[in-house]
Amino acid sequence: MKLTVLGKYGPYPKSGGACSGYLVEEGDTRILCDIGTGVLARLFKACSPECLDALVLTHFHYDHTSDLLPLCYWLEQNNVTLKVFAPPGSGAWETVLLDHPNLEVVTVRDGETVTLKDVTLRFLQMRHAVNNLAVRVEGGKTLLYTGDTALCPAVFDAASGADLVLADCSKPEGFCGSHMTVVDALTIRRRTGVRVLATHQSPEYDPEPYFRDKTGVRSAQEEILYEI
Repeated sequence: MKLTVLGKYGPYPKSGGACSGYLVEEGDTRILCDIGTGVLARLFKACSPECLDALVLTHFHYDHTSDLLPLCYWLEQNNVTLKVFAPPGSGAWETVLLDHPNLEVVTVRDGETVTLKDVTLRFLQMRHAVNNLAVRVEGGKTLLYTGDTALCPAVFDAASGADLVLADCSKPEGFCGSHMTVVDALTIRRRTGVRVLATHQSPEYDPEPYFRDKTGVRSAQEEILYEI
């Protein structure tokens, strides 16, 4: 299984960077997890959108979804339909995003599983300011992508048995809010034994120095391909 970090910032990108977007490849299966600001241009470097088997949206915040709008132009011009897995949503932004004839939208909920060619996708409820479903991508290896979440028991349950956790845990120590901190990243590692790749980085804070002497926890690097 391969993971390419197309973007890692939130809630807006650093100059020259991109918000959340992660390309997961297993065999002939390609899945894009989230598509925030700046992700589409980097996706073109990795593969054509027509090669995607699905797009997974963990939740509907702008920094995880905004590049779906220009992607729809590409889909329309190239007569390509893209399957989108997303949690339930009924707001105006969700309607703007998903009401397009070139999107095949599948609503998923906590505990549901989907088999997609070489992988199984498992969707698991996390704790965020809006409805957020983590996704476990299970194939030859297992990747858990948390989406956005505060630390909660569901994180540990979802990470159990995975080979890598791509986690929203890049906020500085002492941060209060619906995201995890660098300290939480170490807690996930200690409680589960799973390697942690910390993402959803603020443009003003680099967590990598905090992780430098820690084992099994690193900060995600953009446009890098990770072998899981």
